[in-house]
Amino acid sequence: MAPRLWYTGFGVIEMAIKPKPFAQQKLLVLYILHRAGLPLTNGQLVQLTGENGWINYFDLQQFLAELWEAGLIQVRREEGIARYSPAASGVEALDYFKTRVSPTLREQVDEIIEKARPQLQLETDLQVSIEETEQGAYRINCAFWESGVRLMSLAVYASTLTQALQMENAFRQNAPALYEQALLSLNQ
Repeated sequence: MAPRLWYTGFGVIEMAIKPKPFAQQKLLVLYILHRAGLPLTNGQLVQLTGENGWINYFDLQQFLAELWEAGLIQVRREEGIARYSPAASGVEALDYFKTRVSPTLREQVDEIIEKARPQLQLETDLQVSIEETEQGAYRINCAFWESGVRLMSLAVYASTLTQALQMENAFRQNAPALYEQALLSLNQ
């Protein structure tokens, strides 16, 4: 079967080379990215789509690649982490084809995104990684961002992986308070 393509003035959207649900799921990915209102990581997308039974991991990876190749989403890398957001053409495509995602599903996505937004924002604003040094210690790299601006970077060392994981968890839970306390201490 030859693929059926629609040209809408802002790009070609493949809708019939795969069964119809795949096209709807791609639109769902666009809808989630648009409604989130902030760039999402692969992990955040996997969690949102997988926990709610909307899209499995492997299909999501394929859809992200296809949406990116079609110019419908943007991928921005920060500190080695890919963040996905809809491109202008993706928003236009979504406006044009949004009715192909059921109103019930759109409402469900809206509700879940609204509940998850504070956590998504916090996860977007935090970047924490652990790397083992040549001496066998662990370096915990922490960064706190807001509106695309890095507000604080911190590197802390731990002697064991257990300590490093505890520090990573503590930073994730307390980053805003840590930043506020650092500012207060520096401005005294």
